[in-house]
Amino acid sequence: MIDPNTLSKEMKNKKTMQTVKRLAESEDVAALAKTIDQNALRSAAEEQNPEVMRAVLQQLLSTEEGRRLAQKVKAAMDNG
Repeated sequence: MIDPNTLSKEMKNKKTMQTVKRLAESEDVAALAKTIDQNALRSAAEEQNPEVMRAVLQQLLSTEEGRRLAQKVKAAMDNG
């Protein structure tokens, strides 16, 4: 599993953090967030349980909107 701190530092070094933040604040993400089980998301954040995090991510990526968002984030990181 990728260390979140390492990922964050790498994104800052590549100047992609600003792009990802813009994506995170978009209306698309707000709409997508409503489709995710908020209790599972809260549990994943509080417990930092990889299994719960994986389940939330799978739920997110099972939607067309989630796949599009993942592609945008990947593009931002690749072009950072």
